[in-house]
Amino acid sequence: MNRSLEGRVGRLEQSSGVDDPDQFYLMWCGPDEEEVQAMQAAVDQGLVALDKNGFFPLWPEGGAFCCRWQGSESMPAPRWTTIEKMTDDELTYMLDSVKALQARR
Repeated sequence: MNRSLEGRVGRLEQSSGVDDPDQFYLMWCGPDEEEVQAMQAAVDQGLVALDKNGFFPLWPEGGAFCCRWQGSESMPAPRWTTIEKMTDDELTYMLDSVKALQARR
């Protein structure tokens, strides 16, 4: 990537509030809650927004995901993260949630 393009991409990432383009906002719901309902509650509270088509929840300038927490320990707080920064348990629960959501569709 040439220096001019690198600079422009860097400025775009900084101005969007997301320094790492791989980041997403991760929130958890309890094992007896539905991810879609928890995400809708976040939308209703103004924590996340829907895209222009009314689908995929967006954190300001980035993606947001809600996954079902299955651990015996308390749920982690919602936060910006990347796949690389997630714990093994978080990754397992996130993948389980994605698989279950796809199976319901």
